[in-house]
Amino acid sequence: MALMAVLLVVAAVVAVVAGYHLGRVVMQVLFSPQEPVDAPSHADDPPATTPSTNKITVALPELELQRVQVGAFGKADGAAQKARTLQDEGVPAFVMGPMGDEFYRVVCGLYTERDAAQRVAESIKRDVFVNQIKIPGKEIILESTDAAALDTLEKAYGFVATTIIDKAKLWDDYQMGRNGGLEEKATELYETVKAQHDAVVGFAPPAGLTDAHQALGSILEALLRSADELKAMTQKQGQEHYINAATFFVEAVEKYLAHTQR
Repeated sequence: MALMAVLLVVAAVVAVVAGYHLGRVVMQVLFSPQEPVDAPSHADDPPATTPSTNKITVALPELELQRVQVGAFGKADGAAQKARTLQDEGVPAFVMGPMGDEFYRVVCGLYTERDAAQRVAESIKRDVFVNQIKIPGKEIILESTDAAALDTLEKAYGFVATTIIDKAKLWDDYQMGRNGGLEEKATELYETVKAQHDAVVGFAPPAGLTDAHQALGSILEALLRSADELKAMTQKQGQEHYINAATFFVEAVEKYLAHTQR
């Protein structure tokens, strides 16, 4: 019994000592000041990049054309009615808006040679005259982070200006009877216009290029319709195709003017 009592006393002492030390450890954990834990450093992370904005200047050349005109009107409605009457009579006609004045002109064709334009004027046999129009050169500034879109539109601007003159020269050849190779030229023109048209309308424009994209798409659409009708005209010699081809061409030039000069 004495031995048992001794063992109990020893166990009690051990428990007290162990409890004392365990309590000190717990108190230190709970109430000792904690050293701050450093937040993870991002000093070595690569910096965030912002897409750079590209800026280009498109220099459009001055264009000179000979215009066959039937009347000038103070109101667009009067000019439109005159154009419809001429078309019903088999004469190509489209209304061109004011150019530095307030008149709407009914135009029956655009050429580079005055003799070609004069021949058309004489064939219409009514109050019609030929005058020269100059479309001033202009610089158009385009800005975007989309370099590919900028490149496509820059090429389209240059293409449109060049094609207006090339198309007018085809009309010169047709009116002056220089028809050698005209069908091949008309087919080639259609294919190049279609390729450029598809390149422009085939992408959604980024912010800042919407107006240019829409205007060029509309101009190219008119040029494409004109080229298609011209190709059909050289293959079939139909009067309807001639009227449509000439009318759509004037429409394309009018849209070019509206976008670049007004």
